[in-house]
Amino acid sequence: MGFISRRFGIMILIAYAAILIGGVAVWKQTIAISITDQSHVNAQDTEPPITTPAPPSAEVLAYARQIAEHFSALPAATSDAGEQYVFVSISDGQSPALVALGAGADIPGAIDQALTQLDSLWTHDTPPEWIKLDVVQHTYTFENLDFGQPLPIVRSLNGFALDWASELAFLPEESVAYTLIDSDGLIRFDNIEEYLGQRAVYQTPLSEWSGPYSGDLIAFTSTSVFMQGDEALALYRGHRTAYDTSPEGLVAAALQGGAYLTQAVKDDGSFVYSFLPKSDQEQDDYNIIRHAGTVYAMAEVYAAAPDPALLDAMQRAAAYLVNATVICPGQTTDIDTLCVVEDGWVKLGGNALAIVGLVEYTLATGDEQYLPVMTQMAEWIQEAQRADGSFVQKVFVETNVIEDIDSQYYPGEAILAMTRLAALDGDARWLDVAENAARYLITVRDAGLETYELTHDHWLLYSLNDLYRARPEALYLDHAMRIAEAIVMGQNRAPEYQDWFGSYYRPPRSTPTATRSEGLCAAYQLARDFDLPEMADQILETLEYGIGFQLQTQFQPESAMYLADPQRVLGAFHRDLDNFEIRIDYVQHNISSLLCTAEVLGAK
Repeated sequence: MGFISRRFGIMILIAYAAILIGGVAVWKQTIAISITDQSHVNAQDTEPPITTPAPPSAEVLAYARQIAEHFSALPAATSDAGEQYVFVSISDGQSPALVALGAGADIPGAIDQALTQLDSLWTHDTPPEWIKLDVVQHTYTFENLDFGQPLPIVRSLNGFALDWASELAFLPEESVAYTLIDSDGLIRFDNIEEYLGQRAVYQTPLSEWSGPYSGDLIAFTSTSVFMQGDEALALYRGHRTAYDTSPEGLVAAALQGGAYLTQAVKDDGSFVYSFLPKSDQEQDDYNIIRHAGTVYAMAEVYAAAPDPALLDAMQRAAAYLVNATVICPGQTTDIDTLCVVEDGWVKLGGNALAIVGLVEYTLATGDEQYLPVMTQMAEWIQEAQRADGSFVQKVFVETNVIEDIDSQYYPGEAILAMTRLAALDGDARWLDVAENAARYLITVRDAGLETYELTHDHWLLYSLNDLYRARPEALYLDHAMRIAEAIVMGQNRAPEYQDWFGSYYRPPRSTPTATRSEGLCAAYQLARDFDLPEMADQILETLEYGIGFQLQTQFQPESAMYLADPQRVLGAFHRDLDNFEIRIDYVQHNISSLLCTAEVLGAK
């Protein structure tokens, strides 16, 4: 069955998707709509009027409905630009999307041209699994550009065209997925030429293009609609604009992240630490501390939804972590302890997160084989604590030489390790270590700091939540609320772009938001349970905003469809909105924050 014979069915899918997103617009037989707005600016302008994509408009929805219901009888519409441009992207869900550019006097004509190009390329006996329609909305021509300088556009929001007639036009998703414009804003003609060889609907090599490599460039925004089966979504920057943030929806998203981690565990128990979806390559790098934290997140997922494949992967990852330990001499006694070692060094955070991960593994599985290991690792932390409550944080194992470092996060991780292990084995000495460390951080390290100056330390918030419940002291509760307040103050509530809302930093990244969400979730539990209702409400609002941002950085079909191996990345969290690197700690922190938020929302 050929693609053209199913064209009407695909048109219905496109129309149905648009109707689901925005409702049904009333069609008027006499309407004449201009969808494409065209402007010209000079390259010397410092703030070019590049707009951001708009949601599907009433005009686009009306056209989509008519494609389905009255395709053969649609009245022609005019365009100020003379032609209407659309992109149709289709994928079987396993392979990178085929993308066709269509041009016509109206949207139906442009779609028809795009589908004609795709007809001979679709060889499957079933319709596409994923379909995406982009209707070009605004165009701007930049004149006299120097292509050796950064382009004055946002590559993840603005498509660009070198020449419409030669089909040298690309969606923002293509720019990001294939680095047609790099992170510095430079146009990459080498990558464009390579990509055109893969973009099968394009027939003419870039080397035969008659245009100059400097001069004019057309930037555009487009209205985007994505569909899979009966699901239809409005898109912004290539990701959906609405998410299921119910407890069930958050757990489902966390389970998707857990599925990614399950397949990311190698036979020896190590992880695919960093994966670059754009090039389909693994990075040659590793970090055993992040390995330990990822074991923790996997155990949380397993506790929420036991799965044999996840259990097998988690067991291999836990064994790898334990195999990274060696016998270490004590700092102040002759007691032999265990250290998690990487490149010859033991770090406070390594032992601490190993304990945290193995405690969670033990609780989730009931497998207590690692209790002696955790005890010996905790004894090293105990030995590493100075009289004032601070810690030795890094030691070269062979020589026992201390390197003087001051990680902002290792102490909080150590306190958490002690509180979690004490809850598991009932040994009060771990709580003594935790209390000494907490008092040092609060009364010495953070003494005199204004609230806004406090480190947004999620590990410390986790540990203060645990510690206050085990040994209530107002000092711990008060400091936790101050850290939470600092995080609330730092959240983006009036950002430049709508999908930055709820994040931190500018431009924002996925993991810094996720870690703050983890910390806020722990702080919320304290405020809720210990009679601080106003603070609890403020924290919960900030937490929910943060989760909304984070979900935009999880690979879903609409954001994965242009990549080399879409199925491999589904469920993973990428670095930021236009950097697709996947690292295990990105996934770890997002999972933990989603599960914790689902728990508190469910309880609420």
